[in-house]
Amino acid sequence: MINLLNNVQVATAEIYFHPDTEGGGPDLGPNPGDLATLLSSPVRLVIDQKGIQLSSYSRMSAQIRCL
Repeated sequence: MINLLNNVQVATAEIYFHPDTEGGGPDLGPNPGDLATLLSSPVRLVIDQKGIQLSSYSRMSAQIRCL
């Protein structure tokens, strides 16, 4: 995930995740679930450093309808 975020070269991108809570914990153990990965400190640090703006499908859908 960190490599993906570091290499995004477009203004807008969608990365789809299932909120799996059955995987490893937030420490990104051997088999982290998507939710644990998204909530991890290393991933959040990259998001903050790159100024990535997080959104959701419903928020983006509402913005498109306003255009």
